[in-house]
Amino acid sequence: MKIGISGRVIEVEYKYCEIGVTDFFKLAKKLGYEAVELRPTQVNYKTPDAELAEYRKVKDDLGLDISCITAFGADEKDKKFSALARYVEINKLFNCNFVKTWSENIEWLRDASEYLGRFGMNMIIQTHTRGPFETVNGILVTLGKIHKDNFGLYYDASHLFLTQDDYGIETIKKLNKKIFQVSIQSLARVNKEDSEMEYKGYYYKRMPLGKDRGIDYKSVFKGLKEIGFDGYITINDARPKEKSYKEYAEYMIKQLRTFINDN
Repeated sequence: MKIGISGRVIEVEYKYCEIGVTDFFKLAKKLGYEAVELRPTQVNYKTPDAELAEYRKVKDDLGLDISCITAFGADEKDKKFSALARYVEINKLFNCNFVKTWSENIEWLRDASEYLGRFGMNMIIQTHTRGPFETVNGILVTLGKIHKDNFGLYYDASHLFLTQDDYGIETIKKLNKKIFQVSIQSLARVNKEDSEMEYKGYYYKRMPLGKDRGIDYKSVFKGLKEIGFDGYITINDARPKEKSYKEYAEYMIKQLRTFINDN
């Protein structure tokens, strides 16, 4: 397993990042991360080629992988795949074979996966609330409808935790080889007065990995070991307000290594 970090850790309200891309790369390397996930606030289809080339050089010099790139603008509105074609170019530049996107349109996801397959690339989509990837049964049905070898999941236990669905060993066994990458977000169920979010009558707060009342990541990693998962595990969390992005990134990689080594 390779440990990665998403630009979401340094992202502010999905609008901008606290530091630039090259500084993000350097921070990731310094803290021991092996890969980074790029967000639309960092790189997207409008990013100039010269800027992309600069990022590529820094990435190579540091020896970092790009685990995936979020393809902002590549969704069901992109009927001719013009935006997706640009991400093929960008992904090739970064030697990254995973395009991350989101759509609830099954036909578009199937066709877009087929398109990416022509270039030897995979499409990943996050298991997420409010859509066809919200529940385990929904995920299995949707995977069956898309039925493309290069289409898989960016498995996120936190969203199944929100829906009160199983997210541990048995679910991971069911999804098995369709888990292409793993997203780590850490939530805990709390009282209403302590909460940051509500879903289906329950209240939640972002909680550093390993704290009480949170997601049972021991079962998640045990399940991943059982299916022989050996891909990217990415910290994809919005940092708690009480910690700086550097403090949080440093804390999370230490905790993540503990979970990986204990299973």
